[in-house]
Amino acid sequence: MNAMTARWVALASLCGFSVGCSGSSAGLGAADPGLDAGAKGHSLHFAANLLQHEGELLFITPSVSIIKVPAANIAGKPYMVASFPAGFSPGNDPAIHHSWGAVPADLKIRYATPATYQDGPYDMVLVVYAGTPITDAIRAAPAHEAPPAKGGDLATFTADMSAVRPGDPSIPPGVVRLNVEGANGEVTAENKTPADPSQVAAALINTVMIIP
Repeated sequence: MNAMTARWVALASLCGFSVGCSGSSAGLGAADPGLDAGAKGHSLHFAANLLQHEGELLFITPSVSIIKVPAANIAGKPYMVASFPAGFSPGNDPAIHHSWGAVPADLKIRYATPATYQDGPYDMVLVVYAGTPITDAIRAAPAHEAPPAKGGDLATFTADMSAVRPGDPSIPPGVVRLNVEGANGEVTAENKTPADPSQVAAALINTVMIIP
């Protein structure tokens, strides 16, 4: 639990995490960009499944408490998803690709980058602006100026370092890791919550948490 506690301390920086994104946008819900004619490399495939029960979602917070949110408060909210080289500096280094979207009615977010990624580690970040207003001006501004995740917003997080291969950078707070090894990199995140203390560690692996 000491290492996990350290991760939670580091996660405090997520509240001030500004997604430093630039570069081209990729379509959401479109055909696999890996099939584009002339493309060289592989794609990163990210999925966020926001699980609900009877119209409500449960999210874990950085303090490992649980917050219940009506599904109606999440569907239709704007989000930004972006890919970065592993070991990037949040808020400073530009993204490789990024895109804005709106949470669909089924609460399942899908994103695929163009097929330009060579073998190596990459990080993906998702912020759902469920509490922060996003205007057309914000979307039109340089992506690194996107607001940081704050009260009521959702963000990716993992405390699982098993995806870090020997010699690769560690996973910074607020992102999930994808490894390209001769094929597309894939990762799925969900709003996981522990039923009891023994399940806390599992709930912190590739999760979508809420910032209180």
